[in-house]
Amino acid sequence: MVTAEIAVGILTLTTIAISVFAMVLLGAEQVRIVESARTAARMVARGQTTLEAQELVVRTVPASHVKFDERGTDVVVTVSRQVEPIALLPALTLHATAVTPAEVPDEG
Repeated sequence: MVTAEIAVGILTLTTIAISVFAMVLLGAEQVRIVESARTAARMVARGQTTLEAQELVVRTVPASHVKFDERGTDVVVTVSRQVEPIALLPALTLHATAVTPAEVPDEG
């Protein structure tokens, strides 16, 4: 019966290892999404076009969706992407929103 206990132990460790690996992949992808949203918001706040910012986001986070809004003097950028970390798990949608105040150019 020792072999059955070892098999269950190996199966349990394998499941835990796969879960940790999936969480690391999701975490890394979330960091990329957050950073691309922040960068895009800064770009638009500094006067670059939304098209330029969107191109940067799509290069950084392929297959992502980008939404630009303005709230008063703030630039709001939301980036989302559907991620399937491991084939057996369902797809998840990761997203991040960045808000940056629009910069006024110096007149000097």
